[in-house]
Amino acid sequence: MVSLTGASLRGADLRGADLSNGLADGADFRGADLRGANLSNLDLAGAKMKGARLSGATICNTIMPDGTVSHPVTGVCPKARFSPYPPSAPPMRVYKPDPLYAVIQAFGPQVHSGTVIAGCTIASFTRCPSAKLKGQALNGAFLSYADLRRANLIDTNISLGELAFAQLASAQLTGSQLSGAAIVGASARRASFARAQLVLTVLTGADLRGASLRRATAVAAAFDGTVLAAADLRESNLVDASLAGADLRGADLRHANLSEASLVGARLRGARFSGAVFCNTVMPDGHVRNPRHSCGP
Repeated sequence: MVSLTGASLRGADLRGADLSNGLADGADFRGADLRGANLSNLDLAGAKMKGARLSGATICNTIMPDGTVSHPVTGVCPKARFSPYPPSAPPMRVYKPDPLYAVIQAFGPQVHSGTVIAGCTIASFTRCPSAKLKGQALNGAFLSYADLRRANLIDTNISLGELAFAQLASAQLTGSQLSGAAIVGASARRASFARAQLVLTVLTGADLRGASLRRATAVAAAFDGTVLAAADLRESNLVDASLAGADLRGADLRHANLSEASLVGARLRGARFSGAVFCNTVMPDGHVRNPRHSCGP
């Protein structure tokens, strides 16, 4: 996996480069030549792309600078390439200048890809439906495209984990630690994230229809384009969360904290908000509800 987070690639010649499954969030691609490049599953959130040349580039499940997923597909992108990370390979090093350093220090060591825990191989594309992983330490686990339907992940630590496009329908993640995890495009209908820690978690484009996020802490989480129809978000902490373009029709947000949250373009028909906290909240039409100098206590 290529990591170009925050890289300066202004005017670079990247014609035909394979950047699939990589990280390029916050990178500077202004004026770069990306013609014919493979950008499948590439994270470009916050990247600068002005003047970049993209003709002929492969775009599939690509996270764009504004957080939207371009050309989403279910399953594997046709040109995505996956290179297994062998257990014998040297560990990936993160140094102090990297913004992830402090986060990794706080959450602990990463579980190695290929590790078998409770009979489930921790790796991308693994098939572990109904797995019993309650309370396990899966920090930083690579579980993209994994089949974890109906899995018991209660109180499991998957902070900084990779669950993009995973199958999580009816999975139990109650009380789980998912801060900093990528759950982009996951299918998680009727899953339970009740009381889960979702701080800075990216759930862009995920399907959370009928899911429970009751009392979840999702501060600064990204729910852009996420389907949350009929979801239970009662008493959830959505401070500074982005729900731009989210489908919240019929969702229950009673007593949720939506301070500083963005609901631009969100669909709210039938959603319940009694007792919800609005402070500097950007509503679907762009107006700010309950503007205040500060939303603090």
